[in-house]
Amino acid sequence: MQAQAFWLQDFFHVAEHLQDAADAIYGTDTSEARVARAEWAEILRAYEDGVDRVRRALLRHRRKLTSAAQRNRVRRVLTYLRRGKRRMAYKLAEEQHLPIATGPTEAAAKSLVGVRMKRSGARYSQHGGQTILTFLAAHKSRRFNLLWDALSRRYVANAQTLTAAA
Repeated sequence: MQAQAFWLQDFFHVAEHLQDAADAIYGTDTSEARVARAEWAEILRAYEDGVDRVRRALLRHRRKLTSAAQRNRVRRVLTYLRRGKRRMAYKLAEEQHLPIATGPTEAAAKSLVGVRMKRSGARYSQHGGQTILTFLAAHKSRRFNLLWDALSRRYVANAQTLTAAA
């Protein structure tokens, strides 16, 4: 059974927004704010309806705030969570053993580009460099055969079209 693809918002980016709300409620750089952010982040990871649970908690806190500036900071986070809810399926992602943050992807990209494209004396056009990185990424991710099959079908189709036109 193959996992279904879906978009996922970087977890640590979402956690930064949660920290903004926690700072507005408990004060910037307080231990209470750090604990609240950690609890809300864990709720996002542990429950399918984690976004709804966190939003309810933030709404309860927001009602108690006396400062309009604090309420606005929390409101911005509530809006962010509401708009991005469908991209915050962290429990589902973890059940499928998928990364919930972009760190591994960014590290892999940095490694691929750094090792291959920045070698001493390496000079590539944008097209040539992209081609090399595409093949290298397919090889490293063990998807080379899939890429080769797709490319060969396209090439054969183009060659047959050109032959028929001649």
